[in-house]
Amino acid sequence: PGLLNPADPQTAIIIAQYSAAFAVNSINLAQKIQDQFAMQGRRDGGVKQQSLEVLAGSAMPGVLVECGYINNPQEEAYMNSEAGQREIATAIFRAIRAYKIET
Repeated sequence: PGLLNPADPQTAIIIAQYSAAFAVNSINLAQKIQDQFAMQGRRDGGVKQQSLEVLAGSAMPGVLVECGYINNPQEEAYMNSEAGQREIATAIFRAIRAYKIET
């Protein structure tokens, strides 16, 4: 009771409406995170918009951050290092702070 039923067509409509309501803000936040990664010299994979179940149920802007690929030995080492984790976390923090200042 009170939860969205994934099999119900009305649920798809509700999720679509929420997604649309927060899409602009989500893209804005995602771009700020991408810009911060680019400023650190990380590869710019761009911002991609995709409907993801994990983000669909939230009533707020949301992003999924890909920090790198563990099947790439250099990126795996970077993400496992203290310095790499600090840089990634700092980039995300700065992006969120910039987003918050704007909104």
